[in-house]
Amino acid sequence: MSPTIKLPELQNLLADHPAFKKVTRLEQLVEKYGIPIKFCPKFHCELNCIEGLWCSQKMFIRRNTDQTYNTMLKMIAESHDNL
Repeated sequence: MSPTIKLPELQNLLADHPAFKKVTRLEQLVEKYGIPIKFCPKFHCELNCIEGLWCSQKMFIRRNTDQTYNTMLKMIAESHDNL
């Protein structure tokens, strides 16, 4: 490889390398069955609905706990009902 290689040339060279062709099992299934799938950013509160639920649950527990194990277990169960 030349030390004067430009970025686009390097990207093209690496795109064909097996290390950059890693395909997950999910991607294989999507390709096999032709099912469209959209990946959301991890932990994004506006694009991943579960993050809002976790946030509400943690806030409920923090407001109502005395930091003991038994109370935490009780609060987790109650936080499900609170949602």
